[in-house]
Amino acid sequence: MPSYRKRGASLIEILVVIVIFVVGILASVQVFPGGLAILRQNRSNTVANALARAEMERMKSNRDHSFNALIAANYPTVLPGVREIELDIQRAPNDINPPAQVTGLDNSGLLSDVDGGLGNWWLFSGANAMRQIIGEGRTIPAARYVDGPLGARFGGVLAVQYGPLFLNIQSASPSNPSNLVPFVVYGNDLVRRFSDFDLSSDFPLRDDYVTWIEDDGEYFTLPQGAYRPGAPVDRNYRVSARVQFSDGTVQDLVRVVTVPAAAMGAPRYNISHDFKVVFSGAGPAVTRVEPDTVQIARLFDEVTTFYTEAQIQGNPGLLDDAVYQYQRLDDQLGIFLFHPQGSQYQERRGRGRLPMRAFVDYNVLDWRILRDDFRVGSSAPYQQKLLVEGLKVSGERGGDNLVYQGLGFPAANGTVTPAQRDLVIFDRETGAVILPNSYTIDKSLGLLQFVDVDNNSANGLSADVVYAGTTTSQRVDDIRGRAVRALYEAKGEYAVQPVKAFNRYRATFSSTLGVGQCYVGGTDPGAPLSLDHRIYFSRSEIGKQVVVSEIVYEDGGGARKKLTEQVFLIRAPGPSDWNRYAYIDIQDKDAGAVRFNYSLGYAVRSVRGASVGVRVFWNPSSFHLTTDSNTNLERMRQWLGQMRRVTTETFLMKGADN
Repeated sequence: MPSYRKRGASLIEILVVIVIFVVGILASVQVFPGGLAILRQNRSNTVANALARAEMERMKSNRDHSFNALIAANYPTVLPGVREIELDIQRAPNDINPPAQVTGLDNSGLLSDVDGGLGNWWLFSGANAMRQIIGEGRTIPAARYVDGPLGARFGGVLAVQYGPLFLNIQSASPSNPSNLVPFVVYGNDLVRRFSDFDLSSDFPLRDDYVTWIEDDGEYFTLPQGAYRPGAPVDRNYRVSARVQFSDGTVQDLVRVVTVPAAAMGAPRYNISHDFKVVFSGAGPAVTRVEPDTVQIARLFDEVTTFYTEAQIQGNPGLLDDAVYQYQRLDDQLGIFLFHPQGSQYQERRGRGRLPMRAFVDYNVLDWRILRDDFRVGSSAPYQQKLLVEGLKVSGERGGDNLVYQGLGFPAANGTVTPAQRDLVIFDRETGAVILPNSYTIDKSLGLLQFVDVDNNSANGLSADVVYAGTTTSQRVDDIRGRAVRALYEAKGEYAVQPVKAFNRYRATFSSTLGVGQCYVGGTDPGAPLSLDHRIYFSRSEIGKQVVVSEIVYEDGGGARKKLTEQVFLIRAPGPSDWNRYAYIDIQDKDAGAVRFNYSLGYAVRSVRGASVGVRVFWNPSSFHLTTDSNTNLERMRQWLGQMRRVTTETFLMKGADN
């Protein structure tokens, strides 16, 4: 009989084949390691671009709630253990190193400088080198209850766009530096009127919205508040200016100045103040304040209870002070409550009126905290895909190989003592923090799902929350459709940061630039090397776009010409450029332009910021801290030098009323 048995592969033959395959695969990996790295980098680029697009859309949807500037800062000591913010407008946007005065980095990640300990290195480098928000504001929102339908607190709720706030470094100080505050809440700017008269004495008040400033920068005035029976209301003002000191240094500073209310039966006055006294401190003497750089606004008054409707009806004059009242709901998240009348009030400015707006200067805690805004779903399973996959988890190692502790601030958790967490979700309309038992999170996939804590679908999607300013949890029946914000960090140290030109740049004929100013070249005799066909800006404005409404100039033959509504890109200075200021050049629009022409009484009109962008930083690598602080500094700087980034930009200009 024929045999149907066939010989199969032996075990040795199978092992030989496996070895050949393994050797081939290993050889391929050795040949194409760059390809795998490119794949990883492409994925990171995709994530970064998605984060940039998401933040850009968030900014576009909140055009009425934007900021005026984002500026780098230094942190000098003004009292033992107390530091102040000193704006650094000459730091270029791409300089992401910590402040120049840093001297060491210890093995716990803490930076030190000549004045002692500064703080965690993450908070002063990378994207966080530029963290001071100036003038984030919006019209006072319509009033609502913030403790639920039966709550006691009622008013307009404002949550800053880029909280949580950094509260350890102070942002403004009055004449007494011991009264520093972590943020400043203020209203519309006062109208500036310059005078060559002596303003060293008080004089009767005419307009409640005007500040008078001497042309030589010696004295200025602030409007006095009216007498209020039983509870006089002193007014506080935010005063900012560029200040020159006896040692030759120039600083952009902010001070809070208090003006006592008028006495009973006495008229109101413009109260005189000496700039040198207001901006003096423990260091070098003040020699001059640049008048063109001065900006003044009335601060909101922090109160525990608002003026009531009955009180205002009984004394209508109280309304002017009532609309400047606010309460702090959550310092860390930057959530404030404003008087209910604020949303309906309009302030007099000249012959017109402006809606009541609130502005906040503050320090962003950490740009690595991603801000994910969305609405809770209206139907089961109430899931939300977050912006990224791979969220950071408490207890894992970070970029410096230290244990990640959480977002860096204590969040409400339903107990008396708040605690750090790696994910915080809060209601943007009330400031209430939604507790972790009200949702589940897959941090590897970035998938969030809300759960009904009482398992009763009849009353909607219930959740446990802690209302702003309280510590105990309360159950709310239905959070479907609520506008919320999720705060978290992503692996890879992603940081998302907005980039924006000033709303408007104030043209000056002084070559000493202040915050939000531009210098028309050739107009200051003290700056003969400046070119009179350029407009100069501080280095912080490099790469931003501006629109100049009108430029009057002349060509080589002396003929007067005019440019209108021209868009310029602010360029970085070269090594030989005057004063190393950034600039725009009218020769980019007309190569035959020679110099500005003042035959119409002006040469430049209305320089407006026109661009809004988003920068995303990330670095998937890590480094180890040692016991040698100098070695740690060098490793940190090398790590920062490997930082990757993408930038997206759009042409988005605010209206003329801003």
